[in-house]
Amino acid sequence: MNQEPVLVGVDLKSKSTAADLLDCIAGFPLLIDGIRKNEAIDEATRLAITDLINLFRTVDEQGEDVRLLGALAADLLYIRISELRDFDRWTRVYAAMAPQLLFDQLRVRGVSTFYILDNAIREDRFDALAKLFSDAGFLVVSPNLDGATKAEVLDRIDGAQILRKHILYVERDASVNYLDAVRGMPKRPWYTVALRNQVPTLNSVEILQLAGSR
Repeated sequence: MNQEPVLVGVDLKSKSTAADLLDCIAGFPLLIDGIRKNEAIDEATRLAITDLINLFRTVDEQGEDVRLLGALAADLLYIRISELRDFDRWTRVYAAMAPQLLFDQLRVRGVSTFYILDNAIREDRFDALAKLFSDAGFLVVSPNLDGATKAEVLDRIDGAQILRKHILYVERDASVNYLDAVRGMPKRPWYTVALRNQVPTLNSVEILQLAGSR
């Protein structure tokens, strides 16, 4: 990598296309509540999807740089998941819609996300995190899920990079520690790589690489 890691935070109050694109994740709990109450896809969700499509058209027309969004969107999704009070089928339904569309459209534009999460996470939150990131289009890699060895973890990540998949690497606790190996392994140039090792209440994520920066 040809850049030093930098810390950034999500500014949801800024007047920018990037901030508008993050609305579908920023409003995660409210949008899920709407689906849950109606027990069906509601108008708010349809509008969120329509807005995403229109915003990406604006991105293309104006040639906006969305590389950083690969990190900010994943980090905001983690923050919103950590705040959830209810985790049910409707939560998963929504994650597989607007957030999945957001990450898919980033990948289409050459930005794949590699999000490394190094936080102590209680078991129920870990389960929700793994399932919802998977629903949003990520390959979730964690030795806490299936006891994978370090070699197996690195092999899975390497295979996913070839396919340009979004990747979440997460360790639930200190029972395993492959973070140095994961952080130090070669990253393909189409990845925006981000690391969070602070509690979700702190608005700060470390950017290790921006897609296309090498």
